[in-house]
Amino acid sequence: MIEKFILYPNYPNPFTPGTTIAYDLPVAGKVKIVIYDVLGREVQSLLDEFQAAGHYTLRWDGRNNQDNMVAAGIYIVRCTDGDKYREQKMLL
Repeated sequence: MIEKFILYPNYPNPFTPGTTIAYDLPVAGKVKIVIYDVLGREVQSLLDEFQAAGHYTLRWDGRNNQDNMVAAGIYIVRCTDGDKYREQKMLL
């Protein structure tokens, strides 16, 4: 049974060209996962849907919303579950 809302560090990190993002949801709810650059601009929206409680993984391939590869650098993954959120730094 999942007890806490957790966003795990991505792996591998640093990565090229892709990385895995894992998270736990203790209760069902709407989940949104977005990648941002260090200036806070949205790079890629990975997920925006209702999910049941559980453990999940997804993959980011280093592309932006326009399907272009992004530059090497630091990115932030933000996982939002209702009014709670968690963030992790990633290095591409």
